Amino acid sequence: MRFNRRFTPKRSPRKIFPVATILIIDDDPHIRRMLREALESEGYTVLESTNGVEGVESYRSRPVDLLICDLLMPEKSGITMIRELIQDFPNLRFITMSGFTGTLGFTSLEFTKNIGAQWTLPKPFELEEMLAAVRGVLSQAETQTISCS
Repeated sequence: MRFNRRFTPKRSPRKIFPVATILIIDDDPHIRRMLREALESEGYTVLESTNGVEGVESYRSRPVDLLICDLLMPEKSGITMIRELIQDFPNLRFITMSGFTGTLGFTSLEFTKNIGAQWTLPKPFELEEMLAAVRGVLSQAETQTISCS
């Protein structure tokens, strides 16, 4: 992974958004830790799950503002998990990430975009790319909330 270990957080989400809660679902503990540290340094509340089964249970017990998940995980894939959650939570906001590239010209990330992913990131990615995605999805959610009020 090409994660910038000299990451310097840009403070401000608290000025723009209320504190958002984000659930990270990935079987790689290093990715979860790096994402957690970066997101918490930006002021977000972060929860973690290690696979799709835990992710579904965690989301059902405590829906969050944003879900970030890997697509290839043991026990239940990210795609299966997302499809299951969308049935009960049609307004689910999620970002998908994956290092897998399809051989038929249609990647798993493209598929998740078609079923509602607000943002997709191929691995490896820079932490600032993920933070920009998070800010983008949450600002989009805030705009939709304001428009509906």
